Amino acid sequence: MGIEQKNSTQMTQIIITQIFTDYRTKSVKICASQHLCHPCSIVCEISKRLAFLWLILMIFSCQKQTKTALFFTNLPSSETKITFNNQITESDSVNFYTNEYMYIGSGVGVGDFNNDGLQDVFFGASQVGCKLYLNKGSFQFEDITEKAGITKKQWITGVSVIDINQDGWQDIYLCVSHFKDANQRKNLLLVNQGGQNPTFKEQAADYGLADTGFSTQATFLDYDKDGDLDMYLLNHKLFEPQPNRLVPVDSTGNAPAADKLYRNDFPLKHFTDVSKQAGIKEDGYGLGVVITDLNQDNYPDIYVANDYLSNDCLWLNDKKGHFTNIIAKATKHQSFSSMGVDAADINNDLLPDLAVLDMMPNTNDRKKMMVLGFTPEKFEMQRSLGYQQQFSRNMLQINQGNRQNNEPLFSEIGHLAGIAETDWSWSILMADFDNDSWRDIHISNGLAKDLTNNDFIAFTQEEKHSEYSFGGGDSQSISPDQIKNWRKRLDEFEPVKKTNFFYHNNQNLTFDDQSNLVGITDKSISQGTVYADFDNDGDLDLIVNNMNQEAFVIRNELRKSTADSTHNFLRIELKGSLGNLSGIGAKVLIYSNNQVQVAEQSPVRGYASTVDNRLHFGLGNSLKIDSLKVIWASGKTQTLRNLKVNQSIILSEKLANILSSPLSVSSQTIFTSPLSVSSQTINFKHQETPFFDYYIRRLQPQKYSQLGPCMAKGDINEDGLDDFFVGGAARQSGKLFVQKQDGSFDGKELETFGKMEEDLASEFFDVDNDKDLDLLVVGGSTEYPRGFASVPRLFLNDGKGNFKRNQNAFSQNINVFSSTIALNDFDKDGDLDVFIGGRIDNENFPKSPKSFLFENNRGVFKDVTDLFSSDFQDLGMITDALWVDVDNDKIEDLVVAGEWIPIRFFKNTKKKLVEITDKIGLKNNAGMWRSLASADLDGDGDLDLVAGNYGQNNKYHVTAERPFYLFAKDLDNSGTNELMPAYHIRNANQEFELFPDFDRTQIAEQTPIIKKKYLYHKDFAQVTMNQLIDDFGQENLLKLPCETTQSVWLENMGNGEFKSHDLPIEAQFAPVNCIVISDFDNDNQLDILLAGNEYQTEYSTGRTDASLGLMLKGNGKGSFKSIPTYKSGFLVEGDVKSMLLIDNQIVAGINNEPVKVFSTRFKDLNSAVKTKK
Repeated sequence: MGIEQKNSTQMTQIIITQIFTDYRTKSVKICASQHLCHPCSIVCEISKRLAFLWLILMIFSCQKQTKTALFFTNLPSSETKITFNNQITESDSVNFYTNEYMYIGSGVGVGDFNNDGLQDVFFGASQVGCKLYLNKGSFQFEDITEKAGITKKQWITGVSVIDINQDGWQDIYLCVSHFKDANQRKNLLLVNQGGQNPTFKEQAADYGLADTGFSTQATFLDYDKDGDLDMYLLNHKLFEPQPNRLVPVDSTGNAPAADKLYRNDFPLKHFTDVSKQAGIKEDGYGLGVVITDLNQDNYPDIYVANDYLSNDCLWLNDKKGHFTNIIAKATKHQSFSSMGVDAADINNDLLPDLAVLDMMPNTNDRKKMMVLGFTPEKFEMQRSLGYQQQFSRNMLQINQGNRQNNEPLFSEIGHLAGIAETDWSWSILMADFDNDSWRDIHISNGLAKDLTNNDFIAFTQEEKHSEYSFGGGDSQSISPDQIKNWRKRLDEFEPVKKTNFFYHNNQNLTFDDQSNLVGITDKSISQGTVYADFDNDGDLDLIVNNMNQEAFVIRNELRKSTADSTHNFLRIELKGSLGNLSGIGAKVLIYSNNQVQVAEQSPVRGYASTVDNRLHFGLGNSLKIDSLKVIWASGKTQTLRNLKVNQSIILSEKLANILSSPLSVSSQTIFTSPLSVSSQTINFKHQETPFFDYYIRRLQPQKYSQLGPCMAKGDINEDGLDDFFVGGAARQSGKLFVQKQDGSFDGKELETFGKMEEDLASEFFDVDNDKDLDLLVVGGSTEYPRGFASVPRLFLNDGKGNFKRNQNAFSQNINVFSSTIALNDFDKDGDLDVFIGGRIDNENFPKSPKSFLFENNRGVFKDVTDLFSSDFQDLGMITDALWVDVDNDKIEDLVVAGEWIPIRFFKNTKKKLVEITDKIGLKNNAGMWRSLASADLDGDGDLDLVAGNYGQNNKYHVTAERPFYLFAKDLDNSGTNELMPAYHIRNANQEFELFPDFDRTQIAEQTPIIKKKYLYHKDFAQVTMNQLIDDFGQENLLKLPCETTQSVWLENMGNGEFKSHDLPIEAQFAPVNCIVISDFDNDNQLDILLAGNEYQTEYSTGRTDASLGLMLKGNGKGSFKSIPTYKSGFLVEGDVKSMLLIDNQIVAGINNEPVKVFSTRFKDLNSAVKTKK
């Protein structure tokens, strides 16, 4: 989703900057126009105003940007007088090996400490002294640290600004860490004594808040709704041996690093530790915390970002003074090394979303040099010890509304959004920096030492030091000489100095990296960051706490002109009741220009910092606010109407006197009680036998041992009701479910004897013309070699729903690992013949398996593949197929989909199947296709197609110009292919090149020779895929492309061609494995249900699990709109592999899970659509 930056782009930015500056002073100078798209001579002859407009248009067209103004200016300290530098000085006694959190930096706090209407700033410091700067206006600041009485020097991490004693003056709470001596780790509370030149008095002990844990940050909330502000204290561990070692999760509350909850005993000036009784018991390495109401019940919930192996926590407030950690139910996976966190509504649906940072780089050299430590064995061991799924990248958790039990549910879409990889990242802030009504993202990053450098880790391992023993507790067993040696080696590596990131919100769940474009260009080691409108001009400025260099003071120039009417705003100051004067926990909704926005008052966010507690709304070109509604933490509300833009207003809780019900975004749902129905109705759980495919092929992108279950439907006992079959896993029998008159199902085993293969495709049809439905099942598994496990199995029906296997239906010499059956009378003899698509060739992967056409001769199937088509020998890894009339000649043709191939079309001439893919009109169509369905989606009388693909929520970011490839070659003459996935990654110059997917360590597990060829990780980090191919030779090299991953609907143009249309962005969250088409909302237009995910993805890449099931509402003309889960009621979680429509019920088959059933409010939904089963 990011923007490709080229050399011309940098010159263009310089030109824009000059033009914007000169234009404001009525002196436009075009001195570098030769770098644009037309000759300089033409430009110089036109007027200055036309030149300006021409340049802007050309920049838009050449760069395809929505915003081009460079609107951030990093002001020099000579102008601002802010000279703070969080300088770290190492020694033999103070270094990374004595404190692994040596480089986590410190935060920033914003507050109007002298109540003059200007936001002041406090810098936390590690070794040097903290600094307090008073805002004098016009970005002039005065250092009043000493005058304010702030002289105590501690190792400060988090900075929290809060009016602790409710006297109307902002105070400062500081978290302390680093020291082994607990007395040196007492947190500090600087109580503001008031006045235009405020002074502060340290009173933490007086308030019971002189906590001596290793604290990262404190945040405030009224968790018990008693009208005052309580404190949540985020802690971490130090001096622990091997922080990533695999130990059972500690949820006792006795761990020294467990977070704490302090209850405010207001009006007494005292806080009481109520952590255990409130349920706050998890152990962890806390680095980030944010407070927000995640389930819209008007009670504050808590999200905690934990570093290292410890999982994040999502503390849901039960409204009775107790919290429950629901992270495993609310999210499908988390960041591995979670750092900063923010919560805000990024898609304007009134639900708070979550963003959590990690440290995955975005350039190939950095990726290949960063140790990850993922192996299948470690990954599975983590699961067995109670840890949830974690992956090394940033996470963007989109709020999908609540379950029926009022617990929130999220889909993680960081890759799709384009923000997943920002290197060593600390602070994330989601705010509307360009005033267009949509929240953008700022991320700070960098590290003083390259601690996860693969070559450095290899060096320490040679010295018998585990890669998981980062500093701290293990240092006692390390000699001083060894520490000196390691420090010397570590100093050989450059610090990780990066430019911070600015992502512009594209208003469609994706973001563009516009860092360079808007002026975020300085490299730094940046940690705590805040936004605030320091000059009160209506846009948000930034201040960044840097390590080993001066802080950034970044002025937003967006509204420098007072005549600007395109970047309008509203600023809101909340005046709450005594006990919560800042109105923390209040929500404000504004309605303007047919759009609604929401903001929640919770100023501690990002990383170790406190932002401006005045709420900021960007309004774009809106000229008025239709209405504004505030819901106070107390539940009181007030509404204002017809407000002017570009002003600051004060909202007082004293004027609110109507109690409100909780804010709700729910409405009548289309489906009813899906979760309760599924548990009561279907007595079957698909049960996989654990198997590590990666022992066979370490670098394959996914496992092929967990592709089931399949399902099929039909009336097997001729009672007029549809029944269904669900396939079993390897060594598990499938099961038949017979429908009763009340819509429930009775189940019975299909096979009582043991079977070895996994059932992957099934169909009911009358094989032997005896007027009942028989059952054909195919499958296979990577757990076994080719042979009996891959023979199609036919079960004959006795007419009463009892089935017996016919061993003679297929030759026992037929070996096909298949997940696809497609039925059609292609020889027009009156019975149904069978296409069986080959899924993989387990012995020769990734070479194409053979697919088959079988002619039905009275229940015995003859292989006629070669008679009809020679293409089926090398058709591809087929995932689905349909017989459908693609050219309107009244004869059904064959359409197949698969991995690493385009959707392929074969015209049925009655004698041959002739491939016509090149004539269909679909270009660059090779994909990771998963499913197919057909229906007349645009009402023009012909059949269109829906094609489920891998989706866009993955690291590959595939385009036609930048495909994802799977290369294969027998590199070591072992007789088997070694795999080498490759995709386009940015190089050090931010240009895309084709690089190997995996690093030197991972590839060496498959191909040890790589270690001899590239002695160090730094050598391999520079190797492109083309260079690697040259090194190993192109002879017998297999190259499989993936050129698109979008799920689409294919419009039948009526002339033998199809036109591709992307499905809505929500359909791109994950692989689409199954499709059902019908009129689900009873409006006489076809809708689409999608389900999918892929839990078998390679471990270090991480599973794709963001789909919760999706309804696409059709308008009958080929346009589809996503219906959120909380409105449709269609919620199908897990690794969904199959789905059936039976009357008014949706039945979903989920890998390693029970079958689920959904009932709709409308009857008789079966429709004549061909769909994935």
